Amino acid sequence: MDHRRIPSNTGVDLSKIESRYTDDTSKKEGQAQLKTFRKERIDLQELLFAENKRQLLIVLQSIGQGTVTWLLRQ
Repeated sequence: MDHRRIPSNTGVDLSKIESRYTDDTSKKEGQAQLKTFRKERIDLQELLFAENKRQLLIVLQSIGQGTVTWLLRQ
């Protein structure tokens, strides 16, 4: 995931970042990974909020709105 990390104080051109799905993870495996990463995301989000020095941009891309809505509810 470090290949998605953007150094501080740099600009971002999203058009230069590959957005197509290039992994061979199945839907079932992906859902299991989401559950695993949920706790870690919550902990990191709390640290970011408490520190009040950094910003985080999360870009969600989906074929249908239902997937994004489901993900946000998780």
